[in-house]
Amino acid sequence: MRAKDQEHLTQIKAFIKQEHDSLSKIIKDYGSQEDVANRSSETTHKHLSILTEKENEIVAKVSQIPDSVKIRHLYRVDLKSTPVVIIMILFSVIISLGLGILLEKDRQIGDKTSYELRYRMMTLDLPDVVSHIDSIYSVDPDKFHDLVIKKEEENKLLYSIDRKREEIKKLKQVE
Repeated sequence: MRAKDQEHLTQIKAFIKQEHDSLSKIIKDYGSQEDVANRSSETTHKHLSILTEKENEIVAKVSQIPDSVKIRHLYRVDLKSTPVVIIMILFSVIISLGLGILLEKDRQIGDKTSYELRYRMMTLDLPDVVSHIDSIYSVDPDKFHDLVIKKEEENKLLYSIDRKREEIKKLKQVE
């Protein structure tokens, strides 16, 4: 035999001897093998009887369950849907702020229109009306708007009349 095989053989013999010694200690502690078998049989029988009792209890409880059960639906917010609710609240706040900003911009555009009307009124060179612009506009903005347009049209007509007069003068001079 080779030395390697001889080494393996000695290791196997040492392992068998070690296992034999441990089994003999166990048998000394518990008595003979028959006693060990009887004790394990008694323990198994005892546990089997306990298991049978538990099985009978479970079967009895299962037989008490009704055939049909009325299911009640509860609608509530659980922890799993909390992020969805937070996102919905966040979106509603963003939409509300967006609408607020939109309304504010609309108000600002309306203010710019009123400032444009005031400027147009001042360009008409009407000092008596210009001194009362704020009071007229704040009392009745539509009336103020109509007044500005009326004054502009009057100026256009006056300019048109002056231009026609000059044309007539030119025609008279040519003749």
